[in-house]
This record gives sequence, C-alpha cells and structure tokens, in this order.
Amino acid sequence: MVKAIDRINGLLETFMGINDSDLAQQIWDFAQNKKNPSDFAMAIDESEIGAFNFTDEFIFDLWAAIDDIKAGRIKDRDYEDERL
Repeated sequence: MVKAIDRINGLLETFMGINDSDLAQQIWDFAQNKKNPSDFAMAIDESEIGAFNFTDEFIFDLWAAIDDIKAGRIKDRDYEDERL
C-alpha cells in the first residue's frame, strides 16, 4: 500500500504541484472497491475531494497507476527503479 500512496502522491505533485499523503490515501481508499475508471471517477466527483475538479486525464492517469498496483503489474523493485 505504501507504494500505491507514493505513486499517487507523485502524480499529485506532477499534475498539481502538491505533495499530500493524506489526499493520496483518500484517493487510494476510493479506488479500493472500484472495478473501472468510470466508477472511480464518479466516486471522486461525488466526494469532498471532488472540489479539486480533477481533469479526466488526471483521473485516468490515477486509475492506470492504481490498477497496475492492484493487479500486481508494478512490483516493489519496479517501483523503486522508477523512483530513481
């Protein structure tokens, strides 16, 4: 889960210029029971963090990272190499 939060936080920093582990954790929590990007986007939009008005592109980038982690396509070693 730490790699998920770190990856989401990296996307937040890239797209919005913020580094916020609490927000990254909230985003991860919203994604946990979602099976597709549409459900994820709706959950985000209908939550208190919907006030950020994330772009569709950003939501899909978040979903791609989350889905890769949930599916095991990103291993701890791959993630560490990516951060270097």
